[in-house]
Amino acid sequence: LEAVAAAVTEAQGQDCIAVIFDARRDEVYVQLFAPDLTPMTEPGIMTPEEAVPHFCQHAGDRQIILAGTGVPLVVPGLAIARHPFLMSAALGQPDAVQIARLAWRAEPSSDVPSPFYLRAPDAKLPAGATAPEPD
Repeated sequence: LEAVAAAVTEAQGQDCIAVIFDARRDEVYVQLFAPDLTPMTEPGIMTPEEAVPHFCQHAGDRQIILAGTGVPLVVPGLAIARHPFLMSAALGQPDAVQIARLAWRAEPSSDVPSPFYLRAPDAKLPAGATAPEPD
């Protein structure tokens, strides 16, 4: 989410950046960022109908730029929002260049990276099966 916001910040430099990704099953992954990429909300998952009011609540009077693959899903909610929105050209997947820039600027950490799930994974072990032990 941050990598998409970074691309928007460089391209447009507006007040707030709402990153929205299609999570399937009538849900979207969302997060709101300030222009300096400071998260204004935690990453979350919600219905497309909940996303626009969520962003408006956290953005105050600031203009919101929409970016990510889930933008078309929230467009119907924009008509009733009475809030200034712009569409970004960053409607696709995160750019590897932006990810590399974010990694370069990040504070070094000794923590081992681990997956971050907003929703439980769809893949499940068959009944009675156990996961293999790592080598």
